[in-house]
Amino acid sequence: MMWAAQCEDARARQGHKLIGVRQHRRDLALVGSLHALFDLFGVEHRATTYMILLAAYCALLERYTGQGDMVVGSSVSGRHHEELQKVVGLFLDMLPVRVDTSGDPDFTTLVAR
Repeated sequence: MMWAAQCEDARARQGHKLIGVRQHRRDLALVGSLHALFDLFGVEHRATTYMILLAAYCALLERYTGQGDMVVGSSVSGRHHEELQKVVGLFLDMLPVRVDTSGDPDFTTLVAR
């Protein structure tokens, strides 16, 4: 698998206990003008809104943690088989996305990475 090769040398976090960590979910609705700017940036740089938001999130993580190499989990639909389409329940797979923020890249470069 291609993603396995990309994440092969990422540092393992085994045994690292997350005590007191709370998970939060925020739904994001982009106002029209901001959405239009995202669309324009995406067309100019061949990037989706997801790629732009992921780059912004990773830039923020890099500023807080100081780590220039990180793996972020992204959920994807797990209903790959026709027989699962009518089954009730949540089917998600976590896709590891490796992001390199080393070298203090500008935002356009980070989106391209």
